[in-house]
Amino acid sequence: MWRHWLDGIHPELRSTAREVVSDLRPHDYLAALNSSMAFGFNLLLPFRDAGGLSALLSALLGEPVQAEAIHFEWAAPGRVLCEIRGEVPERDEHYTAIDALITARCSGEPVAFLVEVKLSEDGFTPCGGRASRANHHKKICRSATRLFLNPAGCYLRRPWRASRDRRYWSIFAAAHGSLPACFHGVDPAGPCPFSRHGQQPMRQHAMALGSVQDGIFSRTWLVLLHHDDNPDVPGPWESYASCTRDRGMFLRLPASKLLCVHPQGEWLAERYGLSS
Repeated sequence: MWRHWLDGIHPELRSTAREVVSDLRPHDYLAALNSSMAFGFNLLLPFRDAGGLSALLSALLGEPVQAEAIHFEWAAPGRVLCEIRGEVPERDEHYTAIDALITARCSGEPVAFLVEVKLSEDGFTPCGGRASRANHHKKICRSATRLFLNPAGCYLRRPWRASRDRRYWSIFAAAHGSLPACFHGVDPAGPCPFSRHGQQPMRQHAMALGSVQDGIFSRTWLVLLHHDDNPDVPGPWESYASCTRDRGMFLRLPASKLLCVHPQGEWLAERYGLSS
């Protein structure tokens, strides 16, 4: 652990990092040497106004992109996923967020890249409902077929103490006609595809689609920004994406790709063992 979390941030970025953290919930282990939040700050803070990212995003997407701004720890308004009581989360509420949101323009339309940053994690956050004592329908957790036949029976639809139904399944159905149609590549004989590594990408996928359906953006993409030498996150990310009708929404950006446009690229390469 660093003595203070700012010790893990490049000196020229610390004042900006302090300002950003004052407006959001810092991760519990922000001071850890392998903090993904600190990794994301070091990678993206120089581009807070999105300057220098347009060419990189254009190459990643394969069409012209005009990047505008970056927002850290972004969550859609509460009405999109209905995970919280109102439009803005209160301190005691758990909700889906993305490490960074890059707003941009494509053909003049407002678009967004939802960026999930991974440094040394061995996967993605699993579903807490699978082991919850309040979940009385765990048969659905063990069967993709049961989930697809009765998504309303999923514990995630309205967990204990929730004030309204969450909208994950209705968002996917609105996008593709039904939940099974959206996830056409899922093995129906297997367990719920969202119980383990698929949980976190599923929520962020729903947030990306729901933000379009709500008119916040005209298009959205999900980007995995990961350490090049992490062997554990690209596989689950690609596996999840390949099961969906929205395969083209899922992009992957190894962190080394930022080095050539990053003002502290040499420091980043040495600090995190990245190769340019």
